[in-house]
Amino acid sequence: MADFTFIRTWQGWAYLALVIDVHTRMIVGWQLAPHMRQALVDDALAMAIELRPDRDPDLIHHGDNGSQPRFKGSSQHRLVERRVGDR
Repeated sequence: MADFTFIRTWQGWAYLALVIDVHTRMIVGWQLAPHMRQALVDDALAMAIELRPDRDPDLIHHGDNGSQPRFKGSSQHRLVERRVGDR
């Protein structure tokens, strides 16, 4: 599962993308940046995929895909069919 949020800092806004393993409840991928671009979310998902030891082909990624207008498309994808960067 994924989430995206923003944090006010002394130097401006920071944007945080997280990927959470629902089974273990651990954060398995994350990225922090001063921008809110698609690459931020893609990089967090790429980190989660690379750090996953078993890489089960039936693994499903779910992101809420709710309030960010530039992040379009279905919110659930089999990771073997849709890799980071695919549109």
